Amino acid sequence: IPNLLRDKIKYDNSLPDFEREFSPENINKAIKECRDKGFFVTYNHPVWSLETYNDYINYEGMNAMEICNYSSLAAGYAEYNENKYDEMLTAGKKIYCVGADDNHNHRTGRMYDSFGAFVVIKADKLEYKTITNALLNGDFYASQGPEIYDLWLEGNRLYVKTSKCDSIRINTDLRLTNVVYDTGEGLDIASFTIPKGIKYFRITVTDKEGKHANTRAYFLEDLK
Repeated sequence: IPNLLRDKIKYDNSLPDFEREFSPENINKAIKECRDKGFFVTYNHPVWSLETYNDYINYEGMNAMEICNYSSLAAGYAEYNENKYDEMLTAGKKIYCVGADDNHNHRTGRMYDSFGAFVVIKADKLEYKTITNALLNGDFYASQGPEIYDLWLEGNRLYVKTSKCDSIRINTDLRLTNVVYDTGEGLDIASFTIPKGIKYFRITVTDKEGKHANTRAYFLEDLK
């Protein structure tokens, strides 16, 4: 792809080619270089990459990580990564979460890994700067299907309005969670008391097919 776009992109040919070396030091160097140049940097498909906590906990400066890579999930990998997201958050990494198709559609006649994960962006204009600013500010959520219409705080009470779903859950950095389940009437709103002593909370919406929508983590110190 870089060669196909070479005539459309301004390259600094005075710089040497970046030499790949799969070490935390070199990966962090690449992250920093990309961030310094204004790129939105995500950590992708950790399961497909055969990476463990000892690998990704050393990476610094990412904007976000893939909480779901649908192509990898469709290929049989356990690539819905809630636990890995929480591990990074509890280690103090203030990063967002994204969903992506990463589609290849290698199976003839079937788009088997398309339309399975995506990002829903809150923006009042369909313009490049508006969209990129929303990404940088975390004004979006990741989804495999469910929708999140509104999320707001009133004192220490958090409210969530969603599409019809099976459950709405709040997770925190402590062993404190709460889930509101559909009782048969069609769940589309829930509220939670923000527990004392937590550093962050995030919301997960699950529909009847087991598909998820995930908000970013909100750190309480940033909400004051």
